[in-house]
Amino acid sequence: MTRILIKPKRGKSEKNLPSNLLPNAIGKIKDVVIIEVPDHAADRILANVKNNENIEFAEIDKLEPLETPPTERPLNQPWHFSSVKINDAWKISRGEGVKIAILDTGVKADHEFLKDRLLPGWNSVRQNTDWSDINGHGTAVAGSALGMATDAKVIPIRVSDFEDGGAYNSDMARAIYWAADNGAHVLNMSYRSWTSQFVLDAVDYAIRTAGTLVVASAGNDGVDHGFSNPPQVVVVSASGQDGKRTWWSDYGAYIDVAAPGESVYTSSIDGGYEYAYGTSFSSPIVAGIAALAWRFRSLTELRERLKSTDRWNRDLGWGIVDATKVVRPNAPSLKNVEQHEEQHV
Repeated sequence: MTRILIKPKRGKSEKNLPSNLLPNAIGKIKDVVIIEVPDHAADRILANVKNNENIEFAEIDKLEPLETPPTERPLNQPWHFSSVKINDAWKISRGEGVKIAILDTGVKADHEFLKDRLLPGWNSVRQNTDWSDINGHGTAVAGSALGMATDAKVIPIRVSDFEDGGAYNSDMARAIYWAADNGAHVLNMSYRSWTSQFVLDAVDYAIRTAGTLVVASAGNDGVDHGFSNPPQVVVVSASGQDGKRTWWSDYGAYIDVAAPGESVYTSSIDGGYEYAYGTSFSSPIVAGIAALAWRFRSLTELRERLKSTDRWNRDLGWGIVDATKVVRPNAPSLKNVEQHEEQHV
């Protein structure tokens, strides 16, 4: 079966959908209706719905895979801390008071590095509080973010009920709404869900209501998919130890910045540590660095600070993120989080 997301135009409701589709409705998030139809009929039904004058948008509720590349041999030692110049940035901020929402496969709650840095989380699929990690990916992503912002807190939100970590865009959107309503300052999704209009609607809500900075991974197919850049999301490609794009990282007009994506030393689901690969880990590195400055930058300023060069290219966007540049120069005195939230709402 295929899921389709349908949003009626303002002033309309699901009652304005074609009557033959209403029995196919399996849920609703905000004003977006989720219907489930046979695979062979999905393209025809989607085309018909898009032509309906009462509909704002309709799209396939894609099941997004985890962004993991082919396995490679780990390097002898972690290197990404020096690549993003984190040590000098730590002299100014460690991300204290900032909440980072990690939308992923869950997080291992008792991991020694994570356990004191976790806030109550949520499961957007089951809509309960079971955010245990079913894959291990989310634990590694959370460690990548907190490796940069060691005094920040993570809100773990599980968006997948599949052992392989795949997540429906509808569950991602529901998670973004919840994260914004529960005070997330920075949000990371290591999925390519930013290609969904429904997810972008949720991102707009998070920006408007909570001043949330949303960061996402570009993908690991090693190609330019030709997507346009979503201005409300910071899309991150992966750089290697040589300072160039890794061969498996996606690239193109949709890339904003880059961050290390190979041999990222991070937390593992077995309670220890591992070297991880993928734009899935480049993205939370940027999210963690953004958390260092969230308290004393507007979203516009923060987006500008993430740009490390004056020249954009299709591989690395505006360059490999420079943590020192994000918090410097002339960083004003820290404001408390409540004041900053008032400025952004």
